[in-house]
Amino acid sequence: MKISAITEVIVIPKNTKMQLGFGLTHDEFKCNCNHEGCHFTLINKTLLSNYVSLRRLVDTRLDINSGYRCMHWNKQVKGVAQSSHCLGLAIDIGLTELTESQREAVYDYAKVVFDFVKLYDTFIHCQVNV
Repeated sequence: MKISAITEVIVIPKNTKMQLGFGLTHDEFKCNCNHEGCHFTLINKTLLSNYVSLRRLVDTRLDINSGYRCMHWNKQVKGVAQSSHCLGLAIDIGLTELTESQREAVYDYAKVVFDFVKLYDTFIHCQVNV
């Protein structure tokens, strides 16, 4: 099963301008660092599909605070050592621009479409397991 999961990952060169469909762009998912060794973005297709489903369910613009992270950036932001972000399996959705009822809806629906969801003060961590 893990071997097939590897083939379900989209690999995009970091400086590529690309539409992912569904009104999403590569910029929303790419690593936020400027490290010289960070050259690509990994996005699991299931993660992308689940995120699109979430956006459709809540019918609200959602901002990804953190998508893919290279190992360097993950260390800078004090991410966990084996972070799912580094495998393209996780995103953090910002909550600061949403109303309280929108936050609750995003959280409730996220629990339905993702394998793991954790609520923080300013974002929701969402991930898929492969």
